[in-house]
Amino acid sequence: MSDSLPRTALVLAGGRLQVTKDVRARLEGLSPVVAADGGAAHALSLGVKLDLWVGDFDSSDTNLQHAFAGVPRRVHPRDKSQVDTELGLEAARDLGATGAVIAGALGGRFDHALAIALIAARWTQGGFPVSLDSGDERAFAVTPTHPLVLELPAGRTFSVLALSDEACGVKVNGARWPLAGLRLERGVGWGVSNEATGGPLEVSCAAGLLLVVVEDRGVTHD
Repeated sequence: MSDSLPRTALVLAGGRLQVTKDVRARLEGLSPVVAADGGAAHALSLGVKLDLWVGDFDSSDTNLQHAFAGVPRRVHPRDKSQVDTELGLEAARDLGATGAVIAGALGGRFDHALAIALIAARWTQGGFPVSLDSGDERAFAVTPTHPLVLELPAGRTFSVLALSDEACGVKVNGARWPLAGLRLERGVGWGVSNEATGGPLEVSCAAGLLLVVVEDRGVTHD
């Protein structure tokens, strides 16, 4: 019976991760834990145990290799058609996960961060919800079948962006500037820099694809 319950994996990517008490609380208990190449370094700062390590291992130095010598690996060639983080998502799904949080997905190279955000959106559209967490920023894909409900303190900044040509019936509640049934086009800044009013932030759309980015900068590091 328990095998049929939703399981959210933690996939560790090689981007920025600001480790705070809030981050530890958000990521605690996620399983399985899969590192994508150099993302294994975040396992040390988070104090989590790796279930699997995947990638071409071109960004894993000797210290990491020694630290995780006993962790099972899936080694891929450097000449491949997928980024290591996407391989991490596939591995997590193979291990029974029904969704994932990618920690360390943002920061660093912009092309990697953008690619991972788009990958997360595509997987969410396919019924495998994926969110991104780098400690000081989070991102969530929103589809008609996967609305977002998120507890945020008053004044927390967030943005709502269209990833499809347009997203119809966009609703935002729990915000300084709520929206009700808006048609949001890709490539416009209408949804940028809204503010939570405290309590649940609710974002949904009747059609299309959205990306919600939450600004968590200013939290205290431990």
